[in-house]
Amino acid sequence: MVIVNGTVRISLPGPRGRGVIIADLGPGEVLGEVALLDGKERSADATAHTNCDLLVLERRDALSVLERRSDICLKLLELLCARLRRSDTHVTDIAFYELPARLAKAILERSARQNAVAEDPNCPYRKQNLRA
Repeated sequence: MVIVNGTVRISLPGPRGRGVIIADLGPGEVLGEVALLDGKERSADATAHTNCDLLVLERRDALSVLERRSDICLKLLELLCARLRRSDTHVTDIAFYELPARLAKAILERSARQNAVAEDPNCPYRKQNLRA
């Protein structure tokens, strides 16, 4: 799926109803890529955090495109690698830093992302740059 408008929260269920928030994804970002590639159950839960418009691609259609377009395959691999690196960093932070340090780091990273979006007129997350 591709998020056209809105925010989707990605989370993992935990014991006793407590889940872990993995990410909040916004316009231009994709989700469901793991299930798309391996054809198995989704690896996390996705919940609309705000009103959303999504572009849904069926696995059979997406795979036929991927078979013909190596450039799209490479972009998908880049996305998966970036998410794996982010996950590795998150696990490392949990293992080595106390909660106050992790919270400060998360706030700084979110602020940096928001500043980058505000300053870059070509950023895909800026609403005026989205095309459905």
